Amino acid sequence: MVKDSTLLLHTLSDVRQRVNELNIEDCDDDQIRALLHEAQGLMMSLCAIANHRVPIAQFPNEILLLLFAHCVDAEMTAPTYFSSSSSQFQRKAVSAISGVCRRWRDVSLHASDLWRNIHVDRRRLHPDCISAHLIRSAQTPLHLDLMLKLPKVSHAARQTDDAYGPLAQASGRVEELFIEMIHETAVNEWRHAVLAHDAQFPALRSLTLIPRRDYMPAVFEPFFEGDLPALQHLTMHIYVAWPPGLFRGLTTLELAAHAPLLRPSLSALLDVLAASPDLTHMHIVDHGPTVDDCQGRRIELPQLATLDLLDCHTRLMLEHLVLPTKTQIRSIDIQGRVDRALLTGRGPGQMTNVLGDLPTDGGGLGPLIAAKYVTVEVNVGVLGVEVGAPGEGHVSMGETRAAAGWPDLASLAAYTLRNIVRHPLLQHLRTLVLSIASTSLISALLVVRIREALAMPQLRSFTTSGLPSSFVLDAIGRRAGSRLRYLTMKLRLPEDVETQEVNATRDETLEADNVDVVADGNPEISLPPRWQWLSKLQRFVAARLVAEEGHKKPHRLHLVTLEVVPPRAVSTHPTSLEIESWPPMHLWPLVEIEGVLRAIHALGTRVVLSAEAYGYSFDSKRDVARITRETSANPESSSVPMDEQATTYAASSITE
Repeated sequence: MVKDSTLLLHTLSDVRQRVNELNIEDCDDDQIRALLHEAQGLMMSLCAIANHRVPIAQFPNEILLLLFAHCVDAEMTAPTYFSSSSSQFQRKAVSAISGVCRRWRDVSLHASDLWRNIHVDRRRLHPDCISAHLIRSAQTPLHLDLMLKLPKVSHAARQTDDAYGPLAQASGRVEELFIEMIHETAVNEWRHAVLAHDAQFPALRSLTLIPRRDYMPAVFEPFFEGDLPALQHLTMHIYVAWPPGLFRGLTTLELAAHAPLLRPSLSALLDVLAASPDLTHMHIVDHGPTVDDCQGRRIELPQLATLDLLDCHTRLMLEHLVLPTKTQIRSIDIQGRVDRALLTGRGPGQMTNVLGDLPTDGGGLGPLIAAKYVTVEVNVGVLGVEVGAPGEGHVSMGETRAAAGWPDLASLAAYTLRNIVRHPLLQHLRTLVLSIASTSLISALLVVRIREALAMPQLRSFTTSGLPSSFVLDAIGRRAGSRLRYLTMKLRLPEDVETQEVNATRDETLEADNVDVVADGNPEISLPPRWQWLSKLQRFVAARLVAEEGHKKPHRLHLVTLEVVPPRAVSTHPTSLEIESWPPMHLWPLVEIEGVLRAIHALGTRVVLSAEAYGYSFDSKRDVARITRETSANPESSSVPMDEQATTYAASSITE
């Protein structure tokens, strides 16, 4: 190689000398072209030698193929349906790889596995590219992604036939099929191509059907005909009519976002489950039947490992399933109602169990008892009330009323948290999210029930929204033996300053724990009334480190997350008038606030304070604050947001 490069350099020198000796007036064009061609050939040879000296050029073809395969697989992990590029084919990894150099192109063209992924954008069809992919993929199983959009040009019908025809003919090799349904016309074109070519999908293992921005509510014509014998993974976020017996042998089932009138019947869904005894993962969100048309029928799913039931008729589903004890129910909806007659005072009223979706006896729900990672979200303000039409005693949990306006608050509280914490199926609950409307009278009564919730033996994480911090901290108390590790509180600053009426109500309804102890003995940092709840949080964290006589001390809190929101609900992009009504940030005692947060961190508890609406956040672990909205010293203009570059500073650099 060294000898060849030396010879080339000498040849180049000879060419240069002949060029210098060339008489421009006497030479002809052929002589100039010959010298130019000779010089270009020599330069290409030198470039090839230089490329060969690059370390990656020393890799054998087998190593290059591994690298190419990694690029192709990485591309598949980023769904193409979120892309806004001009063409799906222009950003194909394999196309880019094959255009780097001659060697890479030769290697990639002879590796059929690299061409198994075919992305088709209905608006920008490239029949030649599709045909090239099919030829280069040889007999390799295909992964096909379709974006069925409305065509942009009138002559697209011919392109559609040229593109969809070869794909339909190659349906026997399709192993994974992802279809994003965006426009009915494009969906029908694909259906007709499949039916016209009698396309069968005997090797199809994974099928995903999703809409985009609700443009396609449903497909009422059969999308497939024949059989799908190899199908294992089914994801449907859009209603698509299917013939009976089409789906069987599934191992993963995900159903979501079906309108109530378009959902399959319970018997049809149970038929799919009965034909899939090896089902291991089932995820149902905003889906599932609403009417029991097969009472008494129960389906065993002995291999089910994970189950999610959200925004669906939970009890109707659970009553017809027999699950093994190994099943992890990761998330499940707990819903019920409170008769509005109870709240309006127009009669005795009947209150149903807020846990109406769960049978009290377990009824074959052993896995729920054994599950450790169950997430239960309880929104008392929404799930606890059945509101009437306007003018018919409409009641909102968000209203602030006198005590006489709520006929039976004790019963209301009893049918919320108490039913959760005492339910035999939820004794291994680890995460509880409690969102309560900002009505202090109700909040005060519910604190008693929060105490019961925190006595649950396995509870690790507790999140509150709409409750003043003092209520939460008093309810948690020291709780000897408590395993609580993570506490999240969403607060509104003005509402966190308790009124005398709230204090009086709380004194009548709960016996507060004594948490007025600071373990490290350091003097407390003085804070304004609006922020004194941080001092109470510091005393609360410190008190949990001190063991009570005759009891073991509680587990140390690992993380406290504080989310501060504006005084009233605002949109994601608040107006200038809304921003001006917020407490100006330049009045915040940032030095004192961060001093208290550091003191809490010194006790072994990390604290994250987030006030996104104000553009401020602080993390005690990193000891760094971040401000994304600056405010001036002028109170009249201090709340005007600045769109300039965010400012980040080290909190430790602030001198007190």
